[in-house]
Amino acid sequence: MNPTNQTGKLPETAPDQQAQWIYRWNWGAFVFGWLWGIFNRVYIESMVQFGVITFFAGILLIDHMVAHFAKLVCLIVIMWSAIYFGMRGTELAWRKDLVKDVEQFLKRQRGWMYAAPFGIVLIPIFVVAMVYLVMMVLLVLVAIWMLGKTG
Repeated sequence: MNPTNQTGKLPETAPDQQAQWIYRWNWGAFVFGWLWGIFNRVYIESMVQFGVITFFAGILLIDHMVAHFAKLVCLIVIMWSAIYFGMRGTELAWRKDLVKDVEQFLKRQRGWMYAAPFGIVLIPIFVVAMVYLVMMVLLVLVAIWMLGKTG
């Protein structure tokens, strides 16, 4: 039986049946965070997590101005936001889901789960590549500025 509920509330099933899938750890939400949230219509939580990660990652990048304790706090906050999405992701997405078909919903979440290992590998590569690209652009801009100053 596929429980449906158009009100956005949790399905009316027995608590033990509900706990089997609604409170399960969500690897897609944990790894992809705000990106997963956008695709699952969890917009407010996604933008909060994006803002938290952007703010605290920016603090982490200011190496010489931030004490080690502050860096540790930043890492804890970033990890907490990812753990929150992992723990509550399925429930948040179900509340925002328009279809309300449990089988279809879980199939979509399994797709994110299967993508999570690739994200664990590709996201750090992407971040390193972006930092490298920004550094190269800054070096070129500094070189152009220096040539303009001496020429």
